Amino acid sequence: MAQSWEDLPEELWKAIFDCFKPTEYHHLESISLVCKRLQFLSDRLVSTLNVSTPTFLLAPADGDISPLFRRFHHLKRINFSDPLSKVSVNNIVSAISRSDLRLTALDLSNQERLSYFAVHDLGRKMKDTMRTLICARMRFLNDQDLDQIAASFPDLEELDISYPRNFPFGGGGVSDEGISGIAEKLQKLRSINISGNRLISDVSLINLSSRSSLSEISARNCSCLTISGIDYVIQHRSNLLSLSISINPIPSSHAFIESFRANASNLQSLELSNTCVSDELLSVIGNHNLFLQKLVLSDCRGFTFDGLFNCVLGQQSLQHLNLYRTGFLTDERMSSLSEHLPHLFSIGLDTCSRLTSSTFFNLAKNCPSLEEISMSDTSLGLGGEVPHLFSIGLDTCSRLTSSTLFNLAKNFPSLEEISMLDTSLGLGGEDSVSELGKNCKIWSLKLSDNKYLRDETLERIGTLCPELRSLDVSLCPSITGVGIGGIGKYCTKITELRIDWCRGVRNLGSDLQFSKLEVLMASASGIEDAGLEMIGRGCQRLRILHVKDCYGVTKEGLRQLLKSDSSCKVLRKLNLERCCDLSADFLAWMVSSSPSLRTIILSSRSLPTLKSRDLFLKHGCLVTSAE
Repeated sequence: MAQSWEDLPEELWKAIFDCFKPTEYHHLESISLVCKRLQFLSDRLVSTLNVSTPTFLLAPADGDISPLFRRFHHLKRINFSDPLSKVSVNNIVSAISRSDLRLTALDLSNQERLSYFAVHDLGRKMKDTMRTLICARMRFLNDQDLDQIAASFPDLEELDISYPRNFPFGGGGVSDEGISGIAEKLQKLRSINISGNRLISDVSLINLSSRSSLSEISARNCSCLTISGIDYVIQHRSNLLSLSISINPIPSSHAFIESFRANASNLQSLELSNTCVSDELLSVIGNHNLFLQKLVLSDCRGFTFDGLFNCVLGQQSLQHLNLYRTGFLTDERMSSLSEHLPHLFSIGLDTCSRLTSSTFFNLAKNCPSLEEISMSDTSLGLGGEVPHLFSIGLDTCSRLTSSTLFNLAKNFPSLEEISMLDTSLGLGGEDSVSELGKNCKIWSLKLSDNKYLRDETLERIGTLCPELRSLDVSLCPSITGVGIGGIGKYCTKITELRIDWCRGVRNLGSDLQFSKLEVLMASASGIEDAGLEMIGRGCQRLRILHVKDCYGVTKEGLRQLLKSDSSCKVLRKLNLERCCDLSADFLAWMVSSSPSLRTIILSSRSLPTLKSRDLFLKHGCLVTSAE
């Protein structure tokens, strides 16, 4: 007897939902609205919950969000990383303690101080399951807090207590005594981030080194740490996999170099920031029996290209490389480096001011595994330029094949005449640029703050990156809608686009190609009403739109964006700060016309009355100000 669809087993439904590859809950929202059965099944797939202030404003009058915990009862991780100005973090933690959840990770970054009772109650409920606790940038954190954390969660494997603000309380904070307690009580601690704790000294590193399970240490901007503490860690933690520090200087003494050579053989990730590094140390890293996957030399000095080259030459297993503000890098030097990075996934070259477009194209050509490039604040747009060649004669150049013809056509857009009599035209025939684009895996480009980047270069980049999903060209004043449309023509998979402060971008191109776009950050850009109308017609997946400080946006453009026959049916967040004054009646029309809207951000002077905002809130849309 045939069964109805509601009778299908839960395992089969999970397999069906997995075909949608949901990365966030909103990808399952439409499924959950079909019926209670599908809502129940889709809710069980949600393992991570991100909570922000609007969550509490949409909750009952007392701010109780415990119904969320009952609905998503398979949660394993909760993130409260946005500052919660409307509710106490201790009340939240208490609500979690009263639930049936069995969390493995909790992120309380940017919150107030945790009370003794909140931590105690949470530990009593989740003592055996909690593995990750992130308390970065807490308003106040001291030794007593660490002691309570260690007592409440003895099985913690990952702890982040970086950059506490300790304001306005003044003194206190985390000291060596607090770290000593952590090292003694957390027997399974695998990773710790103590960056930004200025009272911590080498004693803390010595105590942490006694924990045999510890394999990842991050200790940046700890002014009382010295190289002696780092040396002790290297000598006594031979199983260390990841080390992130900013120490001045890192000596090139024979004793330290030998210590590194003898004890750092398992290191996979080394991050040095704002540090003086010697060529000798880099050469040891390159020649030593290391298999580094990640190397960061951010704002470092004291080394030369020879030291860097020797390091890269011996570490061709590198997957992530960051050379932020390495002033001696040139296109020629980067071309040499790129030839020895066959497994590179991501590279950061921000503020390397001498690098031009040539570096970008050489990376795309020489690094077949590359997926992410960050080249903000460089000379991208200069170099690698396409000359304004109108005609070329290559007659009787017998060794030239069809590849030459295709490369000329690709690289010289002004070319009108080509003469290739008596050559080997017909042989070869590979369009090398096309092949390069076909094999290119780059999906993320951060190219912001490049004053020389122009439309033609951006479009040329697009031809090489058909898999591109995330593009940031904010603060690129020479970019226009022509360049954005050009890259959209070739990169049809883009889901996130940032064009903040691109005043020349009034639209996304005359032939909108961004059908998969989900996030558009266009604050202080040139976007105007006509651009909004085009977005409304072609961006059916758009969820987040920021047009803050876009003075060409008016009610008419918003009407075109949100009208009933618009394609923007899933828009959830709209930032309209300092755009145009909107009456309460027009806001009511916006909320009713776009039921998917959850947040509208306005300037404080443009906010409607509290009564009107409460009415909008009852319809599921928070109208608020970011000020």
